[in-house]
Amino acid sequence: MQKIQSLLADLLEELKLTYLQRSDEENIDQTLAEVHQLRASTDAATNRQGNTALN
Repeated sequence: MQKIQSLLADLLEELKLTYLQRSDEENIDQTLAEVHQLRASTDAATNRQGNTALN
């Protein structure tokens, strides 16, 4: 299970980098805000999964 989570995290990181590379310089602030929001969402989901696994 940990291997799957690691691979999924790597995939999400690659998607994030690709998204940033494709964005315009004009939209960089908006893009960074979206990245931070997505990161917070994935971190929260990971924490929920970890808490569920502990129970």
